[in-house]
Amino acid sequence: MTDNVIHIKKAEQKHEQKTERFCVYRGELNHTGELTQKERIGSAYMKRGTKKFRLKLWLMGETSYFVLPDNKDPRKYTIVIPSEYRFSNGETKTNWHRVGVGEVAGTYLRLNIYLLSEDIFLSMFPDKFHLADNSNQAQAA
Repeated sequence: MTDNVIHIKKAEQKHEQKTERFCVYRGELNHTGELTQKERIGSAYMKRGTKKFRLKLWLMGETSYFVLPDNKDPRKYTIVIPSEYRFSNGETKTNWHRVGVGEVAGTYLRLNIYLLSEDIFLSMFPDKFHLADNSNQAQAA
């Protein structure tokens, strides 16, 4: 399931890679593609140069979900969660479990996590306040 993730060389990660934050909402998508009655319920993070989001929902605490694009249909996404097992020899194995699906809906990704009763929406545009914070921190350094 992670074959469609673009990996960045570790050497480049130190100097050029930045993480962007995206807002996650609950609400209603109207016929024009605008999200109404929205309430922010979490954030998603994407490192530049990759295609996967790390999704953090405030009600789910420390749990991280990953939103991966489909290899065949650029409008479809899969939501997965990792589980790690450590063997007695110290080796670690990670299994990925599908826990939802997503699709492009206007300027959002409509996400259906199987255990949630309603869809949630991930903005496809980075959080401008987060970007401003990063540039202010860079200028102060």
